Amino acid sequence: MASDAVKGAIVPYKEYTENAKKPLLAPALWKYAELVDAVRASDRDWKRRILALSHPDMVEDVSVAQDLAVVVQMLRPGERSQLHRHSPWALHFALQGKGYTSINGVRYDWGFGDIVFTPAWTYHEHVNVSDTEDAILYSMQNLPLLARSNNLFREEPAGQQPKHVLREGENKYVPPAQDGVTSSW
Repeated sequence: MASDAVKGAIVPYKEYTENAKKPLLAPALWKYAELVDAVRASDRDWKRRILALSHPDMVEDVSVAQDLAVVVQMLRPGERSQLHRHSPWALHFALQGKGYTSINGVRYDWGFGDIVFTPAWTYHEHVNVSDTEDAILYSMQNLPLLARSNNLFREEPAGQQPKHVLREGENKYVPPAQDGVTSSW
């Protein structure tokens, strides 16, 4: 028996259903000019300029809704993101500039108003093809849903060991080697 296990709770069904109810989110507004100024002023993080939008009622989750994250990223002229992949899918909306997103080696050109869908766990990178204009992408992702179920994985840059994204210090268990065992997958 595990000595560090916490005792699970048994909850009456009525209490369970009451606790499952969540308040409705209030409307929220992000101004484009403020977003552009903020992303231009941001440091390169994850090897690119990228910021997440956060609803005032969802600050702890850093998401715009319970099941939706939105990030804004800017690529300077000629700049490209690292080739990477992650467990959330993403819809990328081109709001400024011209470029392409390469998904599993296939190039998808985009310009203002275009939308590119990146399926979950596909290798991709974003490239600004302009020599003079910044490119700005809004990306919607199902990241909050995956994070709440501990199914958030990331490999960046491509070729590195994929990481299970957890809070620092959580789940440090390393299983013993399974010499001679093969997977049925």
